[in-house]
Amino acid sequence: MIETEFKVWLQGYIDLSDETHLDQQQLIIIKNHANLVIATSGKISSSMQEIVLSLERLQNKSQAIPREEILLILNLIPKNHMPIE
Repeated sequence: MIETEFKVWLQGYIDLSDETHLDQQQLIIIKNHANLVIATSGKISSSMQEIVLSLERLQNKSQAIPREEILLILNLIPKNHMPIE
């Protein structure tokens, strides 16, 4: 999985969720996918590093995470990693 695929996957994951908040288990799933990008590429870009750090900060919260906070993470991936529309 590359950064572009991660962003598309994350957008779909959020869009398909009917919930207004994500629980810790859902956050772990998102973080595991972010780590898959790092494992696949063999390196970590600054944007993916920021995404993982943001996910870790959210994971340290004890309550459910508003989906808007997760959507903000999508803005951390540079435009040059986005597919052409």
